[in-house]
Amino acid sequence: MPIRGTLNRIRNLSPCRRKAVSRVKTERVEVMQKKEDDIPFLIHRISSSFRQLFNNELLKYDLTVSQMHVLGYFHWNNRDIATQKEIEDYLEVSHPTIVGILKRMESKGLIETKIITDGRLSKNVKVTDKARKLNREITNAHVESREKLLKGISETDREILRDYLIRLADNMQDEVPAELNLQKESPLKKTGGV
Repeated sequence: MPIRGTLNRIRNLSPCRRKAVSRVKTERVEVMQKKEDDIPFLIHRISSSFRQLFNNELLKYDLTVSQMHVLGYFHWNNRDIATQKEIEDYLEVSHPTIVGILKRMESKGLIETKIITDGRLSKNVKVTDKARKLNREITNAHVESREKLLKGISETDREILRDYLIRLADNMQDEVPAELNLQKESPLKKTGGV
């Protein structure tokens, strides 16, 4: 019924007005067809594809990308122990999110947690030997996945791409209200690479 009513309204328009409505419809279709030119859409598509590719790789290890990032935090910072809050800040996730990630990792024997009460209640997280061994294997899988993503892109172009991505991340950080912004600084600046 609504479609038929819309069609009747368009038929009842003057030829000039009908042409304007048709042009607006055409422009909407063109915008929708040009999503491949839309940078935020492309960034989302790349991120989703890479996440799926890497999640597939991580299935062999019974891990998710988020859990791998927790292990990466310990690896890249040469640490065996950290507070839950430090990991939360590093991953730029909310408290409930990190609690769930760590709980699942603990059930897999990858980490051990201990509640510390030194004036404030906090939780220490310690990686296990099993996690250290697994981390070496995962690092290789991550490098392979990253190379698949960057295949055909020279080192110079990778640096240029990295610089542009940092600028985009910083631009968005500046636009998000402080109370909603989990990022303290650009994640690419912290990890140092594409």
